[in-house]
Amino acid sequence: MKSSAAIAVLGIVLVLLPGVASADFYVCFKGGKETWTNRLMPGQKCRLVMRTDPVSSSKGSSGGSSGGTSPKQTWKPPKTATLPIPAPESARPEVDSTIQEAAQRYDIPEPFIRAVIEVESNYKPRALSYKGAMGLMQLMPGTAADMGVTDPYDPYQNIMGGTRFLRILANRFNGDIPKVLAAYHAGGSSVATAEGIPYQGTDGYVRRVLDHYYRLKEEKQ
Repeated sequence: MKSSAAIAVLGIVLVLLPGVASADFYVCFKGGKETWTNRLMPGQKCRLVMRTDPVSSSKGSSGGSSGGTSPKQTWKPPKTATLPIPAPESARPEVDSTIQEAAQRYDIPEPFIRAVIEVESNYKPRALSYKGAMGLMQLMPGTAADMGVTDPYDPYQNIMGGTRFLRILANRFNGDIPKVLAAYHAGGSSVATAEGIPYQGTDGYVRRVLDHYYRLKEEKQ
């Protein structure tokens, strides 16, 4: 797919290295199937993708950034996508503090988190897709459980869980932003198998998120 290849060759890299914390997170493989788990699985090939504490069920009890990772990062933004940039959305102060906390705790740029939220749900906390994805960052039930989210419709839990998942994917795919976004949309196995963006719909999703990211990044300056 030419459009996918065009994004893949941009050389987009976000170096996000995990720090040290009390909980490990692995992706394990057996018989072509992957399992996300917080422990090594006997008889399976496992790879550490994150060291961090799980999402807390209530704001304030997570300990902020001191309880999670404190990685160093070098953010090298991708080239702008070519799709039309949507009109700016109104401010949403009710989730601002949570986005700021998630950005600090998981070392993901704040405009990047907002871009994912805008494309996934347009800030609708009760959003539910026909595939069962829930809340602001449209977490699938399995992903929500893996990230320690007990109420995916709670804005705090949803944003913290979704950002934690972005961090895990960034660690897994060595900061390759198209692959990170593609894996968030289509699943890590599909991206690993295709060695890039696996589907045309996913290619469009990646471009939309990047469009929002550039707009938000410019507004923040």
